[in-house]
Amino acid sequence: MPAVHPDDKQFVKGQLLGFPIAFHPVIMAGYTRCKTRFDANTYIRHLRRDIAQKIGVHASELNLDFSDDGLKQLACTGAYFCRAAGKSAASAELKYQQQCQIVLAHRLNFPKIPENLSESDPKFQMSLQGAIGRMENEFWWLTGLRRKNAQDVETLAQMLGMVHKHKAIYCSDFMLHRRRMQLWHQSQMLSHTVVINQAGQRYTLQELCEKNVSNPELRKAELMVRMRGFEDISEHFGHRGVFLTMTCPSRYHSVLNRSGERNPKWQNLTALDGQQYLCTTFARIRSKLGREEIHPYGFRVAEPHHDGTPHWHLLLFVPEYQKDRLIEIFRDYCLQEDGSEKGAENSRLKVVEIDSSRGSATGYIAKYVSKNINGQGLDSGIYGEDPLEAAARVDAWASCWRIRQFQQIGGASVTVWRELRRLKSSESLSETCRKIHRAADCGNWQDYTEQMGGIWCKRSDRPIQPFYQLVFDSETGECHLNQYRDAFMTRLKGILDGGREVITRIWNWQIERHPA
Repeated sequence: MPAVHPDDKQFVKGQLLGFPIAFHPVIMAGYTRCKTRFDANTYIRHLRRDIAQKIGVHASELNLDFSDDGLKQLACTGAYFCRAAGKSAASAELKYQQQCQIVLAHRLNFPKIPENLSESDPKFQMSLQGAIGRMENEFWWLTGLRRKNAQDVETLAQMLGMVHKHKAIYCSDFMLHRRRMQLWHQSQMLSHTVVINQAGQRYTLQELCEKNVSNPELRKAELMVRMRGFEDISEHFGHRGVFLTMTCPSRYHSVLNRSGERNPKWQNLTALDGQQYLCTTFARIRSKLGREEIHPYGFRVAEPHHDGTPHWHLLLFVPEYQKDRLIEIFRDYCLQEDGSEKGAENSRLKVVEIDSSRGSATGYIAKYVSKNINGQGLDSGIYGEDPLEAAARVDAWASCWRIRQFQQIGGASVTVWRELRRLKSSESLSETCRKIHRAADCGNWQDYTEQMGGIWCKRSDRPIQPFYQLVFDSETGECHLNQYRDAFMTRLKGILDGGREVITRIWNWQIERHPA
């Protein structure tokens, strides 16, 4: 069909309403490929219906074409309705329930209160007031609306077949541009915001950002140090390493790998659905391993296939006699869903047993770390793409779907590790704590883990633990509240060595913002 029939122009215009303009050419390309006028009109009507059904709205209410100003206005409206609903509520609990319904009507997740707290517990009231304060705050709404809109637009791109290695790998071009603009605005804000502490030191937020793991180079270096430390521990105890790759069933993949054509088994499942499948499967695996007293340690890396569907790489270490059973449990659970489909036996779980005589275990995962952070040190991506472009697209993909790319499994707390590395002197600490501080300060993850009680030590038994404390005004004695009217908690370094020692590191920062 070469063009839209004159009698159908109004109908087509109505069906395109609410779609971002950047997607109109792609939608109309599919429309004009249809053989008959009836097929073309049916195609665009069903496309709108399917996308609306997937994101949870009626087809007549579908609207993805929001500017940032439009989202800000919608955020103000949502916060206003929550405040208005709260005025007529007889109690804080009823106010919370009414506001949750408003949040759900906008397809956002409401802030939850821990289920293990009773209503008489002061922590329950703190959590309740914090949740109410968030739902009445425009900035909380804006954050959620931006995230939801980004995921809806990327869902549209996936359903239009715009995300795969033959067009736009890992994420759509629209999402990549959106992420780059977001990073640029963040950089401008950080560069023009100055903070001053009580010692008179002045920094821009950009300078502080470059000194911690927000800096991709430092983030990559820290991950490699921790991975190498786990490998050194495994060599010390004679443990074996295995490199596992978990993949989603075929129905989670939108595009066929070789041809780039639509996968007939795909069930309109997004990257978020795929990540949820992997999380659920791994949770079941860990429960089974725990029941059999198998406690692996190592790292997990989440990254996308070419069509945006996530898969996991796991570098795990276990005692030699438990290795085969660990692989067997992983395989059993990975094949529970659609395990009989063609190719599932070979592709659902791939196993590489680490042979230290042929190479380092850390080397097996190093390229995945680089690919998912900045692409440095790689000649090309898995599909032959430019590694720097691939890293930018993976970052946009992870940011859009809120997927945690790296996760440590087992071992000591990385929070304590980072806090100790910020500590200038440990002279006032006990001997045990000084040893732990020295190990962290020199970047020896193996020694740090051993001094913290070893790989399998329970968190509650470790000599140093994170410790959180409410911040009170020294003059009035009242608790400080954050922007959500929630109690302000500050993280301290909690030391447990016989009795509790608390080493505070509280800086009172003053903020100066300068116009760009």
